[in-house]
Amino acid sequence: MTIAEAKQEYNKLLKRYNKAVEYFDRKDIPDSEKEKFIENFREILAGLNYYLSKIEVFTNQQVLEGFYE
Repeated sequence: MTIAEAKQEYNKLLKRYNKAVEYFDRKDIPDSEKEKFIENFREILAGLNYYLSKIEVFTNQQVLEGFYE
């Protein structure tokens, strides 16, 4: 996997992460319903960390907003 590919995959996963955060922040969804998706959320986090380890050099802004160069 190239760094460019890792950045592309990171960006895709970051979008999923942001959608998941929005979901978990919603007050109209019961916690019992949210608990069903905790493991998926952990997988997203693990994926983000994996791709960052492949990219190696990045800024805090890129971690939060993605890699758009």
